[in-house]
Amino acid sequence: MFVLQGCGPSLLESVEAPQGEETVDTPDDDAAPGPVDNDNPTNLANEGPEDLVQASYPDLAEDCIDLALSSPAFDIGVGLPGGYEPSGADWHSRLNKVFGVHDNGYLFSMNKDGSDVTTWPIGGDLEGVTIADPESDFVYMGREYPAAILEFNIETGAVTRTFSLGAWMPESSSQGLEALTFVEIEGHPEGGVFWAGHQGNGKIYAFNLPIVSSSVSTTVSPTAIYQPVGGRSDLSGMDYSPEYNVVFVIYDSSDRLVIADPDDGSVYVDRGLPQNDQEGIAVNNLCDLFVAQDTNKKFWFYKGRDENLVINKQVVGLLADRVRQVQNNDGSYDWKQIVDDPLTPETTGYQNVTGVSVWGLFDAMDLLEDASDSSAIENSVNYFDNRIDGLLADPHNVQMKLSCPNYTVLSRYLQAHPDPILEARVIAAFNATLEARDSDYGDNEAMRIDGLFNSMITRRASIPGIIPWDMGLCVEAFRAMAEISPDFEGDYTDSLALLAASLNNDFLPVYDADTTLLYGDISLGMPLFVFAGSPVADSYTDLINGLTLRLENLVGENGLITNGSENGDGLEQPSAYGLMALKQIGSPHAQAVQNYLESSVDGQGRIFDPETREETYEVEGEVLRAISMEVSH
Repeated sequence: MFVLQGCGPSLLESVEAPQGEETVDTPDDDAAPGPVDNDNPTNLANEGPEDLVQASYPDLAEDCIDLALSSPAFDIGVGLPGGYEPSGADWHSRLNKVFGVHDNGYLFSMNKDGSDVTTWPIGGDLEGVTIADPESDFVYMGREYPAAILEFNIETGAVTRTFSLGAWMPESSSQGLEALTFVEIEGHPEGGVFWAGHQGNGKIYAFNLPIVSSSVSTTVSPTAIYQPVGGRSDLSGMDYSPEYNVVFVIYDSSDRLVIADPDDGSVYVDRGLPQNDQEGIAVNNLCDLFVAQDTNKKFWFYKGRDENLVINKQVVGLLADRVRQVQNNDGSYDWKQIVDDPLTPETTGYQNVTGVSVWGLFDAMDLLEDASDSSAIENSVNYFDNRIDGLLADPHNVQMKLSCPNYTVLSRYLQAHPDPILEARVIAAFNATLEARDSDYGDNEAMRIDGLFNSMITRRASIPGIIPWDMGLCVEAFRAMAEISPDFEGDYTDSLALLAASLNNDFLPVYDADTTLLYGDISLGMPLFVFAGSPVADSYTDLINGLTLRLENLVGENGLITNGSENGDGLEQPSAYGLMALKQIGSPHAQAVQNYLESSVDGQGRIFDPETREETYEVEGEVLRAISMEVSH
């Protein structure tokens, strides 16, 4: 076991640290056509002229699914009322909400992060939902038995029409109509046709309904029967994509997703689908994927492309200039000082705040495409390098330790500026630190990082709310070092597991009992950032979902993130780490937090407390990283 003093910038055990202070980084009677042959998939006379056939893009559609499934799954159904069994899903492009139904007779909508849930009691066994025209107030629901499509006005809260389907598709109270979607057809008088999927036989029944030509008629005109996969039953959900002109069809017992041709139901792609008991699917224009699961109230969300988050580059430039300006001559950074006092560049600052002060310059350079920040980064790298000889000479010497964020900076620098000699020194220093084990804190022969986290937990016993943040900084460092040396790949895996255990067993129970836990806000943001961005994020889905829900609950209307506890370094710090996490998961709250943090920067690029006039340099570095960060998914 070992003790890695000063792992995070908040650990001020080294002789550099200001004494006595803690730095915290914180159905109807209308006439209908004759019977349809339910046993033979056939295109019928009413399907429309051939000149209305549109091009389809199945390859792009599959790329869209691949993009979504490369992201971790988030359960956004946690806010649904108890007892809900989601079945069916569709995205409302005007309202920017996902709609779903509960098979006990409810329609619901919510934001794609699961917030702002609205429910409507409809009645009946509802199994599918679709939006035919997002500019209207109508939503259409598929009822399993008696089989019907219900037209519902979400503004008046009333069912306005019922289109009975029992004459044309087999009815069953348990293996009947299970899926519904609206397939748009260019030039079609009603805008397109409805597809109703049958669970028992795996067939799709297409219908014309007078949803444009009449507001009262309930005439049903069958047009076709398709069976995408012969012999496969248990069809459970469908969604038409206007972007790619394909239909996504899912089968829950076999966990399959089919991409089908809307012209004849033929299969373009037949692939696996994660999760189980999938009974609804929706894919929007950003390739966000929603999968309704009718067990345990699950409603899965897979993030697609980023929405266009607006970054004020002028503010980023001002703040980057300030971060360069306050750097000491030797590349170190002071912690804080009164904003009106003159700078003291000839002094030596603190190694455990230098990494978090300078790291934002990487993202600022990338965003602004301006290399003028590179010299400041190199200065800090040299400052760290000058400490390595002493560290290697005595890895147990607390005074020579490097904090975890410093290794993150060193790794990022080396990946951009390969330097074999420096790289070897950095790898040797980190290995030496990890091998300097102290049995007072742990001697797990299966790993070499237990001492780091156990000692951290011991030192932070009086402020438990900050521990996951500290650990998260080190998890990021292990990943960064693993990117330049395989020596640390196992350490990174172990660090994720230990952080997860600490969150689940210690932090979250305490936080849930008192959501104003001191520093609890930054201990939601940083862990969420490292887990959601991890290559093994799928292994921590439940934890990521839980952290997401708690963090997003802290976002105020003005974008400030706080749990109400006092942060000695200022309100901007939890918002900075929160923004990093929100960007990582593609949260719709990210823009508000971005705006708040940008507004905290004055015309000279400074962030300071208006009452105390204190300017905290590490917070400026943390905010710079957060607001200039661009995350690709």
